Amino acid sequence: MAAVHRRQGDLPAAIELGRLALDVGAAAGVADVECDALNCLGETYLALGDIEMAANLHKRAESLATGHNLTLEIARAAEGQAHIALRHGNPAEARRLWEQALTQYPEPLTDQAHARAHLASPDSTCERCAVG
Repeated sequence: MAAVHRRQGDLPAAIELGRLALDVGAAAGVADVECDALNCLGETYLALGDIEMAANLHKRAESLATGHNLTLEIARAAEGQAHIALRHGNPAEARRLWEQALTQYPEPLTDQAHARAHLASPDSTCERCAVG
């Protein structure tokens, strides 16, 4: 639900629901729920323009996902970090991270198409890349 609110532009609701999901996942010890929440929160804070918070959340997601071999969440974290690298003016690092994400995404996912689009045109922007 947090991702739906983010896509609809209701960022405060996305944060509230993302934090709730993070708390529930942590309390239940369900790493994939925690990672999903961390990545969703990272995407939301990126949309708000809080790059530092977004980076922290995606790094936490990557660390937890790596420890539990959650390849989808590892890919999402890499893609989030790619968007952050692009915001920091580092298209080479963004490209490396999008390539990493492509190796992790299970087939087929729309996010693979998203990563491929950025690899084809690294300077392009999208909804996730737009400055908040």
